Amino acid sequence: DVTATKGHTFEDYFLKRELLMGIFEKGWENPSPIQEAAIPIALSGRDILARA
Repeated sequence: DVTATKGHTFEDYFLKRELLMGIFEKGWENPSPIQEAAIPIALSGRDILARA
């Protein structure tokens, strides 16, 4: 279920300003469940293999 998120926002991940601007220009307001799970892993430098 796409609405089953933990309530995080993209800002919660302290992404670079340029990346946040691109995200918001695309009209995305909040990360999907797979993004909520994957972003912290990616930011830690680990590889991700996921399916959504």
